[in-house]
Amino acid sequence: DAAVDRFVPVSHATQDAHTIRTVFRAGQTPVEVEQLLIYTNGSPRYHLVWNITNRGSQVYNDLRFVHGGDVSYYGDDFGYGYWGAGSGMVYVASSTPGHPGVMGLAGQTGYPAASYYENHFQLVRDACKTGALPSSARADEHDLSYALLWTRPSLAVGGSWTVAAYEWWSLSESLFLDAPAGQEGDPGDSID
Repeated sequence: DAAVDRFVPVSHATQDAHTIRTVFRAGQTPVEVEQLLIYTNGSPRYHLVWNITNRGSQVYNDLRFVHGGDVSYYGDDFGYGYWGAGSGMVYVASSTPGHPGVMGLAGQTGYPAASYYENHFQLVRDACKTGALPSSARADEHDLSYALLWTRPSLAVGGSWTVAAYEWWSLSESLFLDAPAGQEGDPGDSID
């Protein structure tokens, strides 16, 4: 819909030392998108939560929410793309000599993405604009970018839809585990 191809800023504020809250209106529609970016100093990940609320007087159908971006390590954005089916994470590995690293984006437990895309940044950007991602990752060296897509059949008047994800990174490629989604624990815990 041409009415929602741009977001209109409503508010932006730091809620506490670890949370930034930004609210946008979806184009000229009465649909509001609240984004919470939550980061704890020293953590290798940050959490993203989007609350999408229909403040209008009509039902919206065939909703598609896309999040993604261009990826860079140490000022270089070339590497290899991957999909972790077990974790529901689209991720990339740096090809920069002397600066190995892995970075990924996944839906949080209970918020799996409907599809993903990893490829050259311009191709990912173009796919995001269409609201359809082909669920593929490019394994040869290229200019890195990735995205996830969540879908919902409809959003009722006054209804809300929550989408949650996290972005994770490592500064080393010596160990990367692609564990099944929905399982978390602390060191020493047993996960079934």
